[in-house]
Parts: sequence; structure tokens; C-alpha cells
Amino acid sequence: TPADQAKTPLADGGYVKYSSAIPRCSGPGVAAHATTQWIGGGTNVNIRVAPSVTATVARVVPNGASITIDCQTIGSKLGFSTYADNRTWDKLTDGTFIHDVVTDTPADQAKTPLADGGYVKYSSAIPRCGSTPPPASLAQQAANNALTTVGHAYAQESGMNFFSAADWSPGPNGEWSYDCVKLVMASYIKEGKYPKTAATATGVWQAYGSPRRTDTPPAGAFIFFPGINHITISIGGGQMVSTMGHYDGDEENNAQLPVFGSGYGNPTGWAMPF
Repeated sequence: TPADQAKTPLADGGYVKYSSAIPRCSGPGVAAHATTQWIGGGTNVNIRVAPSVTATVARVVPNGASITIDCQTIGSKLGFSTYADNRTWDKLTDGTFIHDVVTDTPADQAKTPLADGGYVKYSSAIPRCGSTPPPASLAQQAANNALTTVGHAYAQESGMNFFSAADWSPGPNGEWSYDCVKLVMASYIKEGKYPKTAATATGVWQAYGSPRRTDTPPAGAFIFFPGINHITISIGGGQMVSTMGHYDGDEENNAQLPVFGSGYGNPTGWAMPF
């Protein structure tokens, strides 16, 4: 193998001399911080579900927040600042991504132009991700699909308008309002999977055997509030995506809410649809 990277002394003796053609094995993760200092300052940093500036924001962390990086990969260009063409992304240990420019990792390797545009500038302290990232689990992908609907009132805005007005929940065709069943179903149907269904959220709850689990649900779980005939989908970490109905005659955008303390009361239970 071509040992074409710099010789790196190790604190406990000896050295390593890696090959740029071979990714390094992942370890327990590399500690770093989110920072806005390289992009002109600011208060917060976006962490996304994929290595792209157009990918859904998984969460927002404050400037200076601690992060743990698993590996580095190639993604979209940053798109602004003097680092606009930088395509170096860091994959965090929870499977989310942050652009390397908004971290304090040392970009101490040479700038490498890419054939399809832009460049990467890796850190010698961080392994590179495999050439083909492992696919997200079905449940996690369904959760990611639900996340794409946050801030939208219409299913077509996320490519998830799979239904007519007569299907399941009684809300208007194409709108998420009053269509909580359609949201959780569409999140899986987009992946070609069809959960058990019913005309109402309470009916879906009954179809899954009245689940009794009331702990924090994993990503992709259906969360039931049968007392108000409502169903949501978990995105993990104690968060869920929910339809919001109509207020004052206006369609409300879907929202990311806490599972407990959302205003709906505590859920009766949750179930994994597969």
C-alpha cells in the first residue's frame, strides 16, 4: 500500500504512516467542538441527517458545543464564505453530520481537489468513512422522512403525497392538517413498506395491540395518544414529528415536539410498526 501520508509520532511510542487510499478504522470517536469562527461568527450550528447543506437539520447546537466525530467523508460544498468549495463533512457517532468548517478539528492535511468540483481537507486525527456509508435502518430512514415534513403544511413539499382525500384520516387531500395517520404511514411508504393501518389514530393503536410501553420510544416508533385520537412518529432522543391541525382556519405546519410535555399529555404507548 502507498504510505503517502506524513509520519505521525504516537504519544505511547512509535509512529504511523497511513495510506490516503485506505480509510482508517473507527475508534471510540474524536472529541471536538462546533464553532462559528470560520464562517464569520454566529450563535448556532446546524447538525444534519446527511452530509449536505440541504439535508434536514437533525438538531441545532450552540457555538462551542461538544461533539464526537466518528469519521470524515465527502459531501456538498459549504456554499459561502472563503470556504465555499470545501466539501469535508464529519460524521458524528450518532450517525448525523456536521460540515468540518464549523468544527475546531485540525484540517492539517493537504487540500485535495475533487474531480466533480470542490475539495476536501482532512484531519490526520480523524479516520475517513468508508466509500459507501452503511444505509440507515428502515426505522431511522422513516424517522428521517418524517423530519423532512417539519415546517411544511403540504405533503407534496416533501414528496410524500401518496394519498387521496378519501384515504384514512379525513383531512383535505395533500394537507397534513388532521392527517396524522397519513404522516406516520407516508414515512414508511416512502421506503416501500406498508404498516398496519386504520381510518383513525385510535384504530391504528388498536391494530398494534394497545401497546403498553411508555418509556422513551426509539426512532421510527409510532406514538399513540388515543385519548385525543392522535398518532405521531418518533425521531429518537425523546423527540417526535407531529401534524398540527388547523388553527383559525389556517393549515399548520408539521412540527418537531418532545414526546413528553408536548401539550398532548403523556402517550398511552408506542409500537414499532415492523
